[in-house]
Amino acid sequence: MTPALKMTAEGEWSWKFLAFVNEASLVGKIGMNSHGFGLCDNALRAGAKTTDRLPTHIMPRWLLQYTKSFDQALQVIQEYGCACTCNYILSDMINGGLFTRESS
Repeated sequence: MTPALKMTAEGEWSWKFLAFVNEASLVGKIGMNSHGFGLCDNALRAGAKTTDRLPTHIMPRWLLQYTKSFDQALQVIQEYGCACTCNYILSDMINGGLFTRESS
């Protein structure tokens, strides 16, 4: 699979690259970072439940840019939450598994 967008970081970033397969107007929906952490998501088409949480289309980008593992991703999802219902499928090289997390 060839990524639709590949970003390379220079300087003091924790990641070397992010690769995405994306849709118009989204900043990261399906992808993997240089740590071997990958994700895809499926959001229900519904209005936001709250404005106190991250928009559903921002969370995947945040996770790809700032996390290295399922454990870190779960911590971010629990801390910041999503504005509407979404299901994440997460995988990492550290735990060596595939995980799913519903955020509602």
